[in-house]
Amino acid sequence: MRIVEQLPHPDFRIVIYATDTQFIVEIEAGPMRQAYRFSKERFPVVSDVKECIQPAWLERVRTTSTECIWTGKKRGIKKARREFNYPIHQTRRNLVPPCGLVKNT
Repeated sequence: MRIVEQLPHPDFRIVIYATDTQFIVEIEAGPMRQAYRFSKERFPVVSDVKECIQPAWLERVRTTSTECIWTGKKRGIKKARREFNYPIHQTRRNLVPPCGLVKNT
């Protein structure tokens, strides 16, 4: 895995990694880190992935991070992790990028 690009953002640290089969977008906000995977079959170049990273989608990422943090403070980090099934799985549930090319399973 190698770093392809780091996107500037005032609130998040956004890094795009590449492997042989996928791009991974990692978004860090304070103590929370979320990763989203994009298949190279559907997104052959990094510019296709960057088109999906839009302000409305990043706001939903922020909301998810905030919920995880508050749930962690109230119930304990281990329970919060189990409840949210680790943030990397959020793409499959409700945080599909706005470009609409990733199926919501």
